[in-house]
Amino acid sequence: MKRRHLIIALLAFLGILFSVPHPAQAADGAGFTVAPALPTNQMSDASYFDLLVKPDSTQHLRLALTNLTDKEKTLTVTPTNAFTQTNGVVSYAPNSAKDESAEYQLNDLLGNKQTVKLKAGETLTVDFTLTIPKEGFKGQILGGLYVTDEKHVDKGSGKGMTINNKYAMVVAVNLQTSKKKVDPDLKLNEVYPGAQTNKAAVIANLQNPTPRLFGQAEVVSTITRSGSEEVVLERTVKNFDFAPNTNVDFATYSKEPLKPGKYVQDLLITTENDEWHFRKTFTISQAKADKVEKELGHDVSRFPWWIVVVSVIAALLLGGLIWFLLWRRKKRQENDAA
Repeated sequence: MKRRHLIIALLAFLGILFSVPHPAQAADGAGFTVAPALPTNQMSDASYFDLLVKPDSTQHLRLALTNLTDKEKTLTVTPTNAFTQTNGVVSYAPNSAKDESAEYQLNDLLGNKQTVKLKAGETLTVDFTLTIPKEGFKGQILGGLYVTDEKHVDKGSGKGMTINNKYAMVVAVNLQTSKKKVDPDLKLNEVYPGAQTNKAAVIANLQNPTPRLFGQAEVVSTITRSGSEEVVLERTVKNFDFAPNTNVDFATYSKEPLKPGKYVQDLLITTENDEWHFRKTFTISQAKADKVEKELGHDVSRFPWWIVVVSVIAALLLGGLIWFLLWRRKKRQENDAA
């Protein structure tokens, strides 16, 4: 039996939320450490790269990688872009999504990933060249340097038991050309039936089109039938964060299969200083509801009522025809007898 464990230590992003510096450290059992070499253009005393950069400039971002084990390790460092997970947590895991509102992303400015081999107990420095566009950029660009080490270990805890461990740590990178903050904003793009976390749901795609991280928001979602105030689905989530220039699928879950009909999605999103209220009408067809159930692995076969209806109509027509033929035959016999 194979199991995959993903251990993620967000070395620095906690500093963004709480302004508390955190020293570089190893994820439990990872056998390696990651330490950023913080440059002089740091905007704060955070332990991640929190940089005030100049347009049309370059600089080096360096990470010291240390192998704590007595065996060789191969580590890969990947520039990643921050995005919002469906649970409202900002993530730095490798991803390919690019929101249409993003003028630049971190991996555009740092280049490709790097892979290094570390001997037992060895420390090596990886060096990324950060290239800032000539015209600079507004707001902030947020991402990370994501360090991974994959290995297979036979634990021997059971017959045939193999555990495939994937260890990862990330150092956040926040870039700004000005300390002036961009005003936050949100948009509701579309609403549609779908599946999320193995549940049927109404999905509302929310977009943060601004180059600014903000959040600690409360999201209140209610779904009503069009023309009615009766709430058929609802969900409330607190402490929801939005990464810069990203979109996220916010789900309002259903315990039952979605029913066809015309509905209204109502979303109220509030932060300490801002509020957004969206209302959008959408339709769930039987075909879309069935598609969701199929994605969830549920049987959507139904009793073929149309066959019953057609059969009844055919039986009535046949019965009427037989009655008519018998009636006409009887009339002929009566006329012949006369």
